[in-house]
Amino acid sequence: MGTSRRRSLSRLTAAIAVLGTVLSSAQFVSAQAADTPVVTGGPGGSRTVTLITGDRVDVDAMGNRSIRPGPNRERTQFSVSERDGHHFVIPVDALRPIADGRLDERLFDIDTLLADNYDDAHTATLPLIVTYQPGLAPVALAGARPTATLAAVNGAAVAANRDGSAWQSVRDPGVRKVWLDGVRKPMLDKSAAQIGAPTAWQAGYTGDGVKVAVLDSGIDQTHPDLAGRVDAAKVFSDAPDGVDRLGHGTHLASIIGGNNAKYRGIASGARLLDGKIFDDSGAARDSWIIAGMQWAAEQGAKVVNLSLGRDDLPESDPLEDAVNALSAQHGTLFVVAAGNAGPTAGTVDSPGSADAALTVGAVDRADKITSFSGRGPRVGDGGVKPDITAPGLAIVAARSSASPGDGPYVADFGTSMAAAHVAGAAALLAQQHPDWSGEQLKDVLMASAKPGQSQTIFQEGTGRVDAAAAITQTLSTSPASAHLGVERLPDTGGQTFTKTVTYRNTGTAEQSLDLKVVLLAPDGKLSTAVSASPAKLVVPAGGTATATYAADVKLANQQGLYAGMVIATGTGAAVRTPIVFGRSEQTYEVKVTQIGLDGGPAVDSYARFVTHAAGARQYQIPASNRLRLPKGEYSIDALLVGDNLSWLFQPTFTVTGDTEVVIDYRRTKPLKITPPTKARSTFADVALTYGDFATGLAATDITRTATAGVGAPVPGTALTTKVQTQWLGDNGEFYGLAYFGHGALPTGFTKHPSKRDLAHVRADLRSTAAGRLGMRGAFPYPTEGSVLDSNAGYETAALPRVRDEYYTTEADGAQWTTQLVQLGQGTTADSTVLSPVRRYRAGRDYTEVYNQGVFGPVFPPMPKGQAFLSRTKETIRASMSLFGDGGGNAGDAAPASRITTLYKGDAKIGDWTDPAPAVFTVPAEEGDYKLVADSTRAPGTADTSTRVTATWTFHSGHTDTLQPLPISTLRVLAGLDKDNAARKGKTFPVRFALQAQGDTDTRSPRSLTVEVSYDSGKTWQKAPVFGSTAVLSHPDAVGTVSVRAKSADRSGQSVELTIIDAYKLR
Repeated sequence: MGTSRRRSLSRLTAAIAVLGTVLSSAQFVSAQAADTPVVTGGPGGSRTVTLITGDRVDVDAMGNRSIRPGPNRERTQFSVSERDGHHFVIPVDALRPIADGRLDERLFDIDTLLADNYDDAHTATLPLIVTYQPGLAPVALAGARPTATLAAVNGAAVAANRDGSAWQSVRDPGVRKVWLDGVRKPMLDKSAAQIGAPTAWQAGYTGDGVKVAVLDSGIDQTHPDLAGRVDAAKVFSDAPDGVDRLGHGTHLASIIGGNNAKYRGIASGARLLDGKIFDDSGAARDSWIIAGMQWAAEQGAKVVNLSLGRDDLPESDPLEDAVNALSAQHGTLFVVAAGNAGPTAGTVDSPGSADAALTVGAVDRADKITSFSGRGPRVGDGGVKPDITAPGLAIVAARSSASPGDGPYVADFGTSMAAAHVAGAAALLAQQHPDWSGEQLKDVLMASAKPGQSQTIFQEGTGRVDAAAAITQTLSTSPASAHLGVERLPDTGGQTFTKTVTYRNTGTAEQSLDLKVVLLAPDGKLSTAVSASPAKLVVPAGGTATATYAADVKLANQQGLYAGMVIATGTGAAVRTPIVFGRSEQTYEVKVTQIGLDGGPAVDSYARFVTHAAGARQYQIPASNRLRLPKGEYSIDALLVGDNLSWLFQPTFTVTGDTEVVIDYRRTKPLKITPPTKARSTFADVALTYGDFATGLAATDITRTATAGVGAPVPGTALTTKVQTQWLGDNGEFYGLAYFGHGALPTGFTKHPSKRDLAHVRADLRSTAAGRLGMRGAFPYPTEGSVLDSNAGYETAALPRVRDEYYTTEADGAQWTTQLVQLGQGTTADSTVLSPVRRYRAGRDYTEVYNQGVFGPVFPPMPKGQAFLSRTKETIRASMSLFGDGGGNAGDAAPASRITTLYKGDAKIGDWTDPAPAVFTVPAEEGDYKLVADSTRAPGTADTSTRVTATWTFHSGHTDTLQPLPISTLRVLAGLDKDNAARKGKTFPVRFALQAQGDTDTRSPRSLTVEVSYDSGKTWQKAPVFGSTAVLSHPDAVGTVSVRAKSADRSGQSVELTIIDAYKLR
């Protein structure tokens, strides 16, 4: 694994999408087939994901998700939720198999599917892993082609057709679980000495004869340090050959077994197995990795290096199962990188989370844990991970000749490199003890590790690997770390929390050991809740003895993890064994009665308790309608699914002891909103947000939804609700009818507004090129509070055009942003413009112009206070709206080229050319910065503002929370015609104005200089400036006018702007 791969939850996309993130949100959708085209590429571009059910989800660049049910599934309903920045679209008929553990929820994680390139444009089929029930014959899924047998997990990799034909086979009793075939990513002159390798070499241990498999991006066998070292090689990915074009695998192989005198690998005598499990983009499917693991074990590899991973799940996934199964079957040691998602707790990646894995964190040259190294405890049970650490910072090793860069060596960092050090150390130990299993190698490596200073077992396991100590270590324990379990409260006395641990003595003298427990309670203070018995243990020479670790629940009166070490010391020998014991919160039984619309027991209901605490943890009510909950405050969110949807929400329910609750769906009342004139409904939703929890129902027909609020209303705006419909009239008029409230979910809702109750907007939608279509969308937000965003879709029609639009107003608690996406040839997007957040008044007429020049940087106010240029701690993010329009709308355009560069003083921080928003890591101390953004439009998309370059200076320092940076855009305001042209041969005034980020008002600059070019920037001449207006003398010829200006505001911050072909002359 390379550098940390964190993603921001606040997204400003290439299409200047500024829609905020709602944590822990859920939405139920009943969708109709989309009328609008699926847009691909460029601003506003969409990608389509076909789910295993055959339903399709179109995601545009703003993140809006339009759902199209699959064949013969037109009335299918969907649950759409957002957790930790991931959006899930789950058909209702998939909820039960997910709840029963038969279906991987990631199959409906749209962000993961897109990140893994499992959208329709990249993969013709959906990659799955199917595991089978033990003792039953393998099941052949309809519409799915087997691609690999995965005996290690009693399953197979299959490629499922996109038509949904495999869906019914999922329910076959012979299927244990259907998983997404997920994608994993890849994560020495001084470091060898740091772990004591030279001492082992001097003792004659170089890994000679030991097979070490490197399952990665391939090994450059032509590199002098690795020539002749590879015994076998095989490609498991869809890469065309075994060439290492990433360089990751070659680097790891060099750390493990390179034979250069200066950059010598840890086990230079080891024989290497080269399994290429990554494709040339750096992605590896789980099935490729498992197939590579099976091959390596069957080839006789004693050690397998896996420097890869992805976020761990509470349950064991197929890759973890394969690590455990192959370790037990073949005695193989899998050395796995912990991942680079630190320093947050619970960030050890899978498959490093597998019990049998030797999981490796990274330390610097002073043996201090690095900030990026993944930390425990393990997700799900609080187990001890990582197991051990090794150097992972600035490690120099061989560079593949086919990878980017120059020279035969390259420095890299990450837990990938740390894992390779440990794999090499394991090879040294395996040469010394060829009869040892992988488990024994793991035990001794952990037993001999060197502990760091003031580092916990969840940061370093037992410490930094020490090859010199390992070859002389005579004491070890099995298991090498002990989890005593988790006490579930109430404890009726039937639970025991003990672990039998075997002490092994490979020395020639008997060892009499004193066992001492050092344990910290959840509050960080010493505890006596765990004991080791006997306190003195005699382990014979070459033999074993057992001790029992036991937790005394009477001495554990805190909720959380008790963690520490059992330290066994003897004569000239010692061993430390990490221990952990967990204690859950006190829980109480809650009996739930759910009553259906007919007065009988509710059927096909989905109800949950949601905590009021941060994170909004959810407790699904099981089929038994009984569950245990900790003491606390909850909300009750309940949905009855049928031909119509009945939704009930109770904001507060208090649990202080055993209790009962009745959920009566008969309390719900229907929703009804109708527009002033005859029209068809294109979208409808009702939603609420309360704290960290947001949920809602959506459809195209609001009358198919009934709602009820139960219990006392919540004061203020903490609970915000929305009821919305969008309509297209027979006469082409648009109606955006959104109503927001606070305190409680409405019990039914009826509205029939007249046009006088609404605001009228004359939307003048223009085009930058002939023969273009435009996609028009509108998105409501509350004037107070926050609620789940709407995904309303678009209306598509030829540009230019004028559309009459009617919106609810601030009196209804509503404010709006609207968007226009101009489509190019086919379904490619030319450009996108997005309006500021606007509040309207009833009975008023407004005119709004979109896609009118002069195009240039515009940073207007956006929903939820998001910013185009912002800073959080030591990260500056920039999403540059360089092609905003003359109407004050933010905008972006499909680029031929784009680069954003940040400087601090004269030092360059970095360049950013990715379509995604630029992200720069900056020093904490205050300083003066310069940001340069340059973008050239794609050919044929527009004949004005063909290239825009802007430079800003600003002052910035550390901030704990997200803060917009103090910059202004320089607006170029000119009286152009609808073709973005002015008359030739005339004197023409052009006004320049500063507009602060997040504001709609403009002001005159303190200083201003302007230059003009009439040959697309080849030559420039100074223009006279009077106040904030430049007076240009147009030549008497058809052509274009380019402008270049420099300005400063009263605070001294400056803006420079160049627009090539700003407008035309006619």
